[in-house]
Amino acid sequence: MIDRLRKLSRGASKRAERKRLLYTLEETAAKAVVTASVTFAVGLLLKKMFERSVAQAAEEGAKTGVEQHME
Repeated sequence: MIDRLRKLSRGASKRAERKRLLYTLEETAAKAVVTASVTFAVGLLLKKMFERSVAQAAEEGAKTGVEQHME
């Protein structure tokens, strides 16, 4: 009887251990999704800012070129 209780106790602790591991895996996966989403959003924002900067610099360069050509 005591051996059976020990086996049940060990089995319960193993189940709890597996449950904790599964929870930490799910938690880690959720954190990874959030990190990836934020990284993607920041990258997209930086890309748009860069594109605007390049377009603005090209426009200013074109204006300068036209002004120099007109002189």
